Amino acid sequence: MQRVIGGPQRRGHLLSEAERLRVAYHEAGHAVVTAALGRGDDVHRVSIVARGRGLAGVGLHREEDAVVLTRGQLRQRLVTALGGRAAEQLMFDEPSTGAEDDLEDATALARDMVGRYGMSDTLGLATLTSGATDFLGNGGAVVAISGTTHAALDGEVRHLLDEALQAATGLLGRHRDDLDRVTERLLADESLEGPTLRALLPAPDRESGDATSASSAGLGS
Repeated sequence: MQRVIGGPQRRGHLLSEAERLRVAYHEAGHAVVTAALGRGDDVHRVSIVARGRGLAGVGLHREEDAVVLTRGQLRQRLVTALGGRAAEQLMFDEPSTGAEDDLEDATALARDMVGRYGMSDTLGLATLTSGATDFLGNGGAVVAISGTTHAALDGEVRHLLDEALQAATGLLGRHRDDLDRVTERLLADESLEGPTLRALLPAPDRESGDATSASSAGLGS
């Protein structure tokens, strides 16, 4: 199944030991943050085996059948998306290019939250971006708004991303032992799933629920 979805294992470029360690912490960061947010059952696989174009990956069950997603649920997705970047900064004191796809996804989501879904207390309910795609397949184009409003939109997006990164970093700091443990097993086994993976992940973080609710309520403040 993994070969069909992600492509064959890529053998053309072998990661150095330093790269392999960084990738393992990155993917472990996603998994630990997701579990600490109370969604441990959603993490069904973590791997540092390169397939297709990607270096590695975390398999998540998401609310794909949900018709309506709340601001809190979307914010949790932001925090999860930045879990890898947070782990890299926590462990190595600097980011890498490995978070490129995560940043693209998180930025697009934050922009939709502010510009499409009216989830900013500062900018209000007006639609500021379009969900339609242009002939190049690009979506989220800014509608006719003033330069001041456009700058405010960008500021709100940055605020959301910064807030999510801080939340992810806080979770990983409180669950550093779990992060190290998952990383160590990833380096040894390369892929973790099922009961083996769940036994390594933390229980829901008691502080994460209050922090998520408070941040969601104050979005844009």
